[in-house]
Amino acid sequence: MAYVVMTTVLFLFPPALPVDANNMNYCIAAFGIVIVVAGVQWVVVSRKTFTGPEVMVLEGKMEVEGNEMDLLGGEVRVHEGKGGN
Repeated sequence: MAYVVMTTVLFLFPPALPVDANNMNYCIAAFGIVIVVAGVQWVVVSRKTFTGPEVMVLEGKMEVEGNEMDLLGGEVRVHEGKGGN
């Protein structure tokens, strides 16, 4: 993850100084457009329709999307399918 963050930042720098229209790095413009489109899409659609996983915790057991988990002393044991195996 650190490598991805580092390379993303480094790819945004211009290749030479002084910066003009001929040697400008346009990655920042593309990155900005992606962020704006993703933000608008979240505000318009996803914020209203995304529900997330269903989580239910009862007496030391938790069920997430049909998988039952035992919550014992900080350790989580996963049982595939409803009712466990």
